[in-house]
Parts: sequence; structure tokens; C-alpha cells
Amino acid sequence: MVEGKITLVIHGGAGTILRENLSPEMREKYLAGLNDSLLAGYTLLKQGGSALDAVEAAVNSMEDNYLFNAGKGAVFTKGGKNELEASIMDGSNLKAGACTLLTTVKNPISLARQVMVQSPHNFLGGEAAEQLANKSGLDIVEPKYFFTEHRWKQHLSGLESPGNEPPAPAPKGTVGAVALDQFGNIATATSTGGKTNKWDGRIGDTPMIGAGTYADNETCGVSGTGDGEV
Repeated sequence: MVEGKITLVIHGGAGTILRENLSPEMREKYLAGLNDSLLAGYTLLKQGGSALDAVEAAVNSMEDNYLFNAGKGAVFTKGGKNELEASIMDGSNLKAGACTLLTTVKNPISLARQVMVQSPHNFLGGEAAEQLANKSGLDIVEPKYFFTEHRWKQHLSGLESPGNEPPAPAPKGTVGAVALDQFGNIATATSTGGKTNKWDGRIGDTPMIGAGTYADNETCGVSGTGDGEV
């Protein structure tokens, strides 16, 4: 969506979701989820909000939607857990925040922002990161909140396959957003549940500033990931 200098771009998955493998009903659900994300962020931009607010809101929307591999719809690790990660960057000052190995934070992208504004660091993981989320008043949930039947089936299917990957083309992916606000500031945000049946404790490219996320008012904003090992 573009209106004057205001811009918001989102992606709902870096993995491949082939159209022919989706029923018309599921395709409509994905499109509706993407539209909800766009509206969540773009409404803020139209009201004069910051690019940071917009990308956080857009990604929050996808994290709350079970269809996407982030937040509620995160894939499972080989050990049967959900371990989430995210990153955010402010192109106006090159400040960034990232978090990983989360199991109880409802919206990882909101925690990434808190890492950026409240801590002296760029990157926190595990228990320390979740303590900051609690201190910041973010929504904390039981790990079972992230369970979804279709992701569990992918997990079990993958365990029976070579390399523990579910048979292609299983829907997968990472979500993200890039925004330009009326003040000319760029911000980016990226969030994921990682790779299906990744080893417990694996950290991908999503929370790596300069890999999964990058923003600089003088150049560009990028949210793009795929196979972190590659």
C-alpha cells in the first residue's frame, strides 16, 4: 500500500506455499490474514504513526494468526517445542533489537522492540529475554498457546522423513514488514518460529541484524529470510 510518502510492505512467509496445494477456502484465509496485517500497520501510518509502530502492528497481526509461522502458528522443534525469534530495526538511528529462544512470549516482535529501547544490548535470548518481556508488561502465555494441529502434523510427518523435514511443499515461512512513515523514517520487523524440526536451541537468520532485518533511512529497509543455514 502506498499513499504519498507513506508505504507499508509485508510478507507472510519466506517459504513456498503453492497455490495449487491450497483449497479456495484456505487461500481466502491467507489473503484475509495478509489484509488484516496490512490494515493494522497502514492505519497507524495514515494516522501519523511512526514506521516502528506500523511494522510492529503489522507483524503482531500475523503473529496472532495461526496460519503464519510466527507466534501462534509457529512450527515445532525436533523435541516438540515452539521456540520463537524476532528482530526490529529503526532506520532513523540504526538502533535495533532482537530476541530468540522464546517459549512464553505471545508477540516476539514486541519484545524485540523492548530489547532495542530498554536494554543496552541488541540481542537477548531465552530466560533473560522472557524476563524483560514480563517486566515490560508484554503478554506472557503458557507454551501450549502456540500449539496448532496442522503444525503438529507437519512435525510428526517430518520426524518420519529424511532430515526430519516434512515432505515438500509443506507451508512454511517467516513473516515481516517494512514501512516508510510521513517523516521519511524507515523501519523493519521480522518474526518466525524457525524451521520445522530444527534442533532445540537452534537460532536462525531472522534475529540477526543485517541478515533477517535491516533498515537505514539513507539506503533501504529489508525484511527477508529463508533457510538460515544456507
